[in-house]
Amino acid sequence: MENNLRINSYNPENAYEWLKENATKYLNFGISYLDDSIGGVGQSDLIILGAYSGQGKTEIAVDIALRSCLTGKNVYFYALEAHNFEIENRIIYKLAAKKYFDNVTKIFRKYNVNYSAYMRNKIDIDFDLYVREAIIESERLYKDKLFIKYRGNSDFNIENFRNDLMAIDLNADLIIIDHLHYFDFDETKEYAEINKIIKAIRDIVLLCEIPIILIAHLKKPDRKLNKVCPSLDDIHGSSNIYKIATNVIFIAKTEIIDAADIYKFGTFIRVVKSRQTGALDNYLGCVFYDIQTNAYEEKYKLAKITNMETGYEFLGKDKVPWWAKSANNL
Repeated sequence: MENNLRINSYNPENAYEWLKENATKYLNFGISYLDDSIGGVGQSDLIILGAYSGQGKTEIAVDIALRSCLTGKNVYFYALEAHNFEIENRIIYKLAAKKYFDNVTKIFRKYNVNYSAYMRNKIDIDFDLYVREAIIESERLYKDKLFIKYRGNSDFNIENFRNDLMAIDLNADLIIIDHLHYFDFDETKEYAEINKIIKAIRDIVLLCEIPIILIAHLKKPDRKLNKVCPSLDDIHGSSNIYKIATNVIFIAKTEIIDAADIYKFGTFIRVVKSRQTGALDNYLGCVFYDIQTNAYEEKYKLAKITNMETGYEFLGKDKVPWWAKSANNL
């Protein structure tokens, strides 16, 4: 068997030159808490993004993709769980709703604009004007930058993904896979098969030097534990999923409402593993999400987990660590 292990003589000068060259290739998440805490996405990163069902995994992944595209990066989005054109319609709604709420005051609003109504084609015909503008704008902003692949009814396994990489290797700056558990594998050997997939994806990241954000399914939450945000043992499948990853991020909806706007709800973001920055798992970034426009705000509040992961407390301004640059703990 061929041994591909490279053994190099100690060379600090080359190591530092490599660092200077590759440090400039970091991408921003575009989510301020993640950029502050982790420092961005490195070209050799395999990032696990997890949440319980219905907590907004796909929405935050779409946000990260769009913000990367706006900085000139090419993003490939594998929407393995989504129905046809779901990602495009999420984007169109975001842009149309922002235009609508920016231009129409509450006094003159004739109907309740929300994503659910939009996807059921139940929004008043007047909103269609904003949708038409959003379609034109989204094409201008994201065409030839955002590439989306739907699974549909076809099979999709790790070999299919490897073959795709042969075509997109030189063009991709970031790959997002939604999600790990929608790869095809032998379900009678689930843990072993997931092990193979996660190791293969990590090898692809290291070989191609393209970062991958991999969305992962979590186990059904134990109501007795009542955690404020998931932890590593909540990932469904082998522990190698988080052991092999460079960063592991979890999100969880909260019942916190912005005092200034009843349509903005807090979402906790928790970095439970970071190979670059170390221990951040006791912190929670509370990022407000506008349910009307499906958009995350730039600022966040910083909290710490208390009481065996079942409680939290927001930090006073004097307790916020230096790295939390966009924290708004007033």
